[in-house]
This record gives sequence, structure tokens and C-alpha cells, in this order.
Amino acid sequence: MQIKKGRDRIVLILPFFGIVIKLPISHPISVIKFFFFLIKDRKSFIKDGIKRIFFRFFTSRIGYGVGNFKDAMFGGMYSNWLEYLFWKRTKNPFLKPTYFSLFGLLNIQKYGKLCELEYIDFWFQLRELTKENVYDNPHHFSNPKNFTLENGKLQLVDYGSVRVYRVIAKYGRKIATEFNPDYKK
Repeated sequence: MQIKKGRDRIVLILPFFGIVIKLPISHPISVIKFFFFLIKDRKSFIKDGIKRIFFRFFTSRIGYGVGNFKDAMFGGMYSNWLEYLFWKRTKNPFLKPTYFSLFGLLNIQKYGKLCELEYIDFWFQLRELTKENVYDNPHHFSNPKNFTLENGKLQLVDYGSVRVYRVIAKYGRKIATEFNPDYKK
């Protein structure tokens, strides 16, 4: 068993069982620090009022890599739930199947050996196949470690984002059928 940690999720990799388990991570300490940062200055608190403070609390970015309140507390659950819904609704061959989700609190996805292709060749080919639309979410698409490659078939394992879904909906089947693991730029 391996354990990988991202910003919003912990992934338990269980190759013996042929699955990975994704669990959400919350960032309550960052949320609390941000709230106290907003109310620490009395003049600002009196000037802005409680409504403005709460508006900023729920809409402003909390800090680098955490996002806003919703992202900090529920981003991992949301990503898990989106992955499950994307897979369930589309059965797109470009996606690594997500078999089960307990409302985003726990996802079970099919295991696959992570892709080890060269970054440059991989990225150029995805850019070509999608007519540069991978730039809608380069975080997910530019890293070969977000994919598995088995029997020449490329599949995305981290697809819990609406911006990723737009690319998948438009180009997923094309990538699944036309991706060439021997591509050289």
C-alpha cells in the first residue's frame, strides 16, 4: 500500500486489490486563521460591519493553495463527488473508472500504474489532440503522473474539476482513441 497526499485529498493506493481510495482533506486551521485575520483590526471591523466581514470570509481566497472557505473545507469532497458523477454519467474511456463514492467522503477508483512518459512529448501531444484546450486546466493535464497508461491506453485519474470536465466532454474519446505513447516532438 502507498499513500499520496495532494492539496485536498489523500489517496490510498492498493494495487493488490486493484483499487485506490480517495479521502478528502479539510483545512480548518487555515479557515480559523483567516477569520481572525479579518476581525483583528477593530477599525476595519466597525467600518466594514459584520455582513462585509462574513462576505469576505466566504468569498475571498484564504491563502495560497487553499482557496476560499468552500474550497478549504469541502474541496476534497467536491472533487471526489465530481469524479464519481463524471464517470457515472459519461463512462468516458479516457477516465479511470470511479466505482463508488460515499457522497464525496470516500471514493473507490480502479487502480492503474501511473504514466511515465516524458513530460514534453506528453504535453505537446495533449495540446495537439485538444487544439490547445488543455490550457483550460493545465494543472491536471500537464502532469503525466495524473494519468495511467496501460496497453497503450491513456486514462486520467485526477478529474475532479469542472474545467477538466469541459475538456473531457469535448476531447476525451478522441484522446482515448488517438493518443500515441510513442509520440515524439
